Amino acid sequence: MLLSVQAESASWDYARQGGLWGELCAGHFQSPIDIEPKNARPSDVQIRLSYAPWRVEDVKWAGIDPDGVPRIRFKDRSQVGKVQVGSGYHDFDEYFLSAIEVHAPSEHTLRQASWAMEVQFWHDPLPLARADDLVQHSQEILEDLDDASSRIAALHRAEAEWLFFLFGASECATCCICGGFWSSKQALDWVDAAKGDVSAVTSLLKQDAKVVLGHTNKLQDEVTSVVEAQNRKYAGHRVVLSMFVLRASPVFLGEMNGTATALVRWLHKALASAREKDSAPLELKAVLGAGTTLYGYEGSVPRPPCTPNVRWFVLGEPQPADIKQLSVLLEETELANSVHGNARQVQPFGPSRRLHMVNMDWEAFKAPAIPQQETLSPARQKIIVIERYCKVFVLCSIFLICTPVIFRIHERCSSEEDEARCAM
Repeated sequence: MLLSVQAESASWDYARQGGLWGELCAGHFQSPIDIEPKNARPSDVQIRLSYAPWRVEDVKWAGIDPDGVPRIRFKDRSQVGKVQVGSGYHDFDEYFLSAIEVHAPSEHTLRQASWAMEVQFWHDPLPLARADDLVQHSQEILEDLDDASSRIAALHRAEAEWLFFLFGASECATCCICGGFWSSKQALDWVDAAKGDVSAVTSLLKQDAKVVLGHTNKLQDEVTSVVEAQNRKYAGHRVVLSMFVLRASPVFLGEMNGTATALVRWLHKALASAREKDSAPLELKAVLGAGTTLYGYEGSVPRPPCTPNVRWFVLGEPQPADIKQLSVLLEETELANSVHGNARQVQPFGPSRRLHMVNMDWEAFKAPAIPQQETLSPARQKIIVIERYCKVFVLCSIFLICTPVIFRIHERCSSEEDEARCAM
């Protein structure tokens, strides 16, 4: 069975979506909606997917949350996947996969038709993930400072020994060694050894300083990047990639690409209390396919308080799943026998909202190509400019030199023609 969580007494549930939900979820841009493809407008916005194979070992927690939604959360820094949304390299936002939700029946509808299940992949904005990177860079700097402090302490000890051998032992420098005192040669050897220790520690301290400076620069760059990301329009939004799942008989299902059976089977294993550690990883690309059309719109979280900060991307084609596998998953998620399920009612799509057709790709936005000249050193760039000026100067010189000669030839030819006419 599943890792069920005892539902706390909540002020709302899916069975009461009347006036109470209206009070909790007031406002525009509410979700879910009915997807009507003929009302969708083409858009230059693209969504790029980058998912690693999903393993059951990457799951941090799985079960039914108090809100009645079966949910899977991944371990921190598991890097199971991310999406990029935008129209170009300089105009995209990144979001990392944080959870998977299972809803039955489907929350969205397609041409006013509901489906057996809807799987939602929830992504949080990348600045939230970068906060962990900021903490990591700060810890690295603190560790580097601890190492530098130990170097400084060693430097003080070496310096103290150096001073002792240089001044404290100077009174014995001229004494005879056979009498138990140091000779001047021994004193100089001790001084040289102490100087060597100071030099070695100083060299290591310089290296530590470079490392600290490098980590500090990384931290500064990361902070700058996070601040810039936070200033973007959709910095506080979340992205949900949603797909419909329909029941299909094994006779007609076969092994066709895009089947959701593999996803349903993996969800069942991830939600099961006795997880199979050696279960096969899931390749989401094999489930979703390539070149699939998505329908995107700006909406809300589909449960109270229904915050309108979600960018929805719904697959236009329902994906088939084995009816037996789907039934087992719904039975164990306690959704098969539920009268109301865990789907919010479809919300009106007002005239002020827009439904867009969005292209989906499995490649991340690539950095724009940098012209070769920009990668050259300043000295080389100066030489290139000088060479260009020299070429222009040579061409101008040739023109200036040849122009009088051409005029002289033209005048001579004209005079010879006049003489020929007079002779006739």
